[in-house]
Amino acid sequence: MKLTLYQPQVSASVLSQPGGGRRPFESPVAAGLGRLGSAVDALEKRRQTGRDAALAADALARFRKDETAALRRQAKDPEALGDGFAERALRDFEIRRDKTIAALKEQSQAAADRFAEGAAAVAETVRAGVLAAEASAAGGAIAGQVSAALGAGMETLREDPDQYAAILGELDGTIDVLAGDGFPAEAADRLRRQSGAKLAAAAIEGMIAEDPAAVLAALDDGAFAETLEPTERERWAGRARRARDREAAATEAGTAASQAGLWREFERAARALRLGEQPAAGDFDDEAIRAALPADQADKMILLRDRAEAEGAA
Repeated sequence: MKLTLYQPQVSASVLSQPGGGRRPFESPVAAGLGRLGSAVDALEKRRQTGRDAALAADALARFRKDETAALRRQAKDPEALGDGFAERALRDFEIRRDKTIAALKEQSQAAADRFAEGAAAVAETVRAGVLAAEASAAGGAIAGQVSAALGAGMETLREDPDQYAAILGELDGTIDVLAGDGFPAEAADRLRRQSGAKLAAAAIEGMIAEDPAAVLAALDDGAFAETLEPTERERWAGRARRARDREAAATEAGTAASQAGLWREFERAARALRLGEQPAAGDFDDEAIRAALPADQADKMILLRDRAEAEGAA
């Protein structure tokens, strides 16, 4: 008996075209399920990408916060800021970073990779902070050394202001040497200005104690113009003027007191003349009186003496 083979109902040209129809013998249901599976896979990949990004972002935020706090603690710890601080701090940072990456890898390689990229930026921030803290610590040590020298110099200048130029030059040299060891130039200039102003103030204090008028003359001639601001120079000029005026008042009061004492002595001598007694030679003559008293008082005393002498002679 002759068998008749099955003939497909779709032409070969249609089946041979890509996407021209379903695969041979594929049912519509199967094709639909295939497309649904692809869509589900794509959605799951997007979801996983989102989960990886969220995991990495959370880990990075926590890591940045912890590293910032650690750096601040170290920057305030004098013992931590000793020799080799920067090297130790950066090595410890790398250890903590690598541990975090290893922990993330156990959950997601993609999250670990994302974290590593973000941690590179954190590393730059930490490195800058470490170097700044180290420079600040070095600056503090230098400032301490300069402060000790400055204090000694100020004490000397209050006693001997003539040494101002020498002490200022020595301190400037000290700051230059320390700046050469890595102290920031801007900080060195600021320290130099502050130190110079304090030395100038100490020298002026010493000068005021000796001769306030000399301070005023020196300030008028432009002294201390390089170390004191104009407002500070005017403030010291005011102090010098007040000290000068106090000295003048005290001198005037002393002179007045002295003259009052001499007047009383001359009055006693005049009373002795009335009694016929004679003072020692030169003690009550015109020259002695005019040397001791102002002109108007001297004239009065000479007149008083002459009258007393006449009364005593009578």
